Amino acid sequence: MAGIVKSDEEKKEDEEEDAKHKPTDVAYLKDKKGVPDFWKKAIQNNAMLSQIVTEKDREVLEHLVDVKCVQSEEPSINLKVSMKFAPNDFFTNEVLEYTAF
Repeated sequence: MAGIVKSDEEKKEDEEEDAKHKPTDVAYLKDKKGVPDFWKKAIQNNAMLSQIVTEKDREVLEHLVDVKCVQSEEPSINLKVSMKFAPNDFFTNEVLEYTAF
């Protein structure tokens, strides 16, 4: 199977286009674990959750580092949501839990 052969002009155009694009500097992420602001962005961009997130919530979400959702085996509890936060000025608990009945 033959590959695509480009003319010298097409190669030059490709080189010029590549020269216009600068790689994104991600050096600041070197020592970070996971995707920065993942949970904050995931919650804010979720159609259902974004409707209930307030301005104050947005500040707290900056400290959210993990979310776990477990379906309970107890008949009286349907769902348990645990949210883990980095140290912050809003509350002292590292983990907040919500239980849906």
